[in-house]
Amino acid sequence: MQKWFSAFPGGWPGLGLLLLRVLVAVSVIVEAIAYVAATSLSVTGWVVAVLVVASSACLLLGFVTPVAAVLIGLASLGLTLSTVPSIQNLDITVLAVVIALLGPGAFSIDARMFGRREILIPKRSAE
Repeated sequence: MQKWFSAFPGGWPGLGLLLLRVLVAVSVIVEAIAYVAATSLSVTGWVVAVLVVASSACLLLGFVTPVAAVLIGLASLGLTLSTVPSIQNLDITVLAVVIALLGPGAFSIDARMFGRREILIPKRSAE
């Protein structure tokens, strides 16, 4: 899984990636809730809405980040192409692609599960 990411940067770059993930995830969750509340959805609409909210939750936590970001990006792109084009949907699409390319950063579940490990080799005792 680590080959999906260039690195898991910590410090200020990691904080920047965390803020980017939070911005995109919260924006998509709010937009999905507003869309569900405003329209009567078919079964397919509910499946897509649940998939988008679940992907946003995964993105918020930094769990399977590239997959979640691609799903969010595709959903936002589909929404942009199917309805009246909105600059916000296009922004979310671009930001989701950026997150998919950069990875989750050090402050994520992915970093805890698949991040770099330090291997400690015990010193040999003098025999």
